[in-house]
Amino acid sequence: AVLIHEATHQIAFNTGVHNRYSPPPTWAVEGLALLFEAPGIHDARNYPNRADRINRDRLRIFRDRAAPRHRPELIRQMVGSDELFRTDPPRAYAAAWAFTFFLSETEPGKYARYLKLTAARPPFQEYTPAERAADFTSVFGDDWRMLEARFLRFISGVER
Repeated sequence: AVLIHEATHQIAFNTGVHNRYSPPPTWAVEGLALLFEAPGIHDARNYPNRADRINRDRLRIFRDRAAPRHRPELIRQMVGSDELFRTDPPRAYAAAWAFTFFLSETEPGKYARYLKLTAARPPFQEYTPAERAADFTSVFGDDWRMLEARFLRFISGVER
């Protein structure tokens, strides 16, 4: 899984999915790499079922560490800041995977547009919390509460 994770980072930055001169939010970078750890993502031909696309380790950690302490503003905080990755990395990585899995499964076109938008940012400029939130809401809308409810409903229905 580590090899696939790190290879995903390299490929994403080398092909322009992410921009190394104007890095996107950490949740987007790590969420994509964590997504590809699941065999149904990196080897869909041999693992064609939705269950194969689930990163079971991250789902377990999300349910054990993030879900019990989940606060309604988690998505908004993750979108606007990388702070959770500094203060609680296991919870942050699990939440990044869970949110990325949710977006890629339920709104793949919007998710792709969001990644394209973050990759198109001008190089060497700060990406402020307000800019990060504005970019996100320009794609997914600004009803954070509804998005959070949809996310939690989706992830609670994901089988172990």
